[in-house]
Order: sequence, then structure tokens, then C-alpha cells
Amino acid sequence: MSSFRGLSIFGLAEESAGQATFLAAILLSVFALGCGPSKPDYKLFPATGTVTIDGKPVADLLIEYHSANGIVAHGKTDETGSYEMTLPKFDKGIPTGLYTVKVRGASVPMVYDEIGAMMVEISDLQANSPAAVKLKSKATAKDLKLENEAAE
Repeated sequence: MSSFRGLSIFGLAEESAGQATFLAAILLSVFALGCGPSKPDYKLFPATGTVTIDGKPVADLLIEYHSANGIVAHGKTDETGSYEMTLPKFDKGIPTGLYTVKVRGASVPMVYDEIGAMMVEISDLQANSPAAVKLKSKATAKDLKLENEAAE
């Protein structure tokens, strides 16, 4: 029976090759199965939208919806500026609630990622309308504050 000298992953001085392979296979199987649930504990609702900068659709932007209770959903715009939100490890859609929409990309002013572009409410009472996220190429935090006050 062949063996190797040295420290194994468990700190043992000597371990047979067969035992080490078996232990590695078990560990790999546990990691492959994952640790979380396959479905969320809450119902998911569609959340879609489009992003434009100065009236033009933009592809490959990263969209994040942030809720006050820590839920973060993700999307990415296609060539038409359209996106669909998903939760990591789950199906498309997000739970009901109020979300801050943050947008990130090379052509997007940083303020839209730091402060957020707008607020979106996802409801279970009706079909959710796609969000129209209209960005400006030269936006500042002051611009966003004025726009948000005007929308209230």
C-alpha cells in the first residue's frame, strides 16, 4: 500500500493515498450539494425594467434592487436596455417591498450606484409595471436630491 509523507489537509503526519482521496471526495461532495434552501420562504414577483442614459438604451449595466431589510436582487441590461431581476440561487423575481434601484457600469456616473437612481415598489396586488430608469450622463448627488424631492 503506497503512502506519502507530509501534512495532510487535517494536519496528520502520514496518510495513505487512498484515505486522502476518499476524504477529499467526501468534502467535495458536501460543497457541491450546497448549504441553502432551493426555494425562498416567500413568494417571488416579476421585476423588470429598462435603463436609458440621456434617452438612449445601454447594454451590460449591472442593476441592483436593495430593500430596507437586506434583500439584494440583481439584473443586467441587454442591448435594448431591458433587464429582469433575480435573487441569487433562486428563480426570477423578487419579494414584495420598496427597493432602491442602483445602477453600475462604465458609462454610468458613480452617484447612481452610491445613492441610487430611484425607488421601485414591487406589489402582489397587480402586475408590476416595468421600471423606466432614466439616467443622465452628468448627474450629481444634488441633481438626484432635486429629482427625488420633485417626485414626492
